[in-house]
Amino acid sequence: MICNTKRVMDYLIQSDDMVPFSVLKEHLSMDSTRLSAALTHLYRVYAIDVIKQDKVLWWFATPESDRRIRTIAYRTEHSLCKTRKGRKGPKRKASELPTR
Repeated sequence: MICNTKRVMDYLIQSDDMVPFSVLKEHLSMDSTRLSAALTHLYRVYAIDVIKQDKVLWWFATPESDRRIRTIAYRTEHSLCKTRKGRKGPKRKASELPTR
């Protein structure tokens, strides 16, 4: 199953043009809440942009500025990683242990 965010992003890239909210809702057959959540997420990570014209929001893809895709410049060796020691509570005396 493909998540809503991917469906919205794929549709905007495929359309290669500005698309209003109503057209997105109709073509993707999504409810307004899920579509709004997907658009908001993609807008916050700069994967899409929006233009407001005559009280209508026109959405379009900007995959070249997408911040979700990260490249790691270097990797550390596994030998440098240290595991975190767990904390142990105080030991109980045999008389303090719960009985069955």
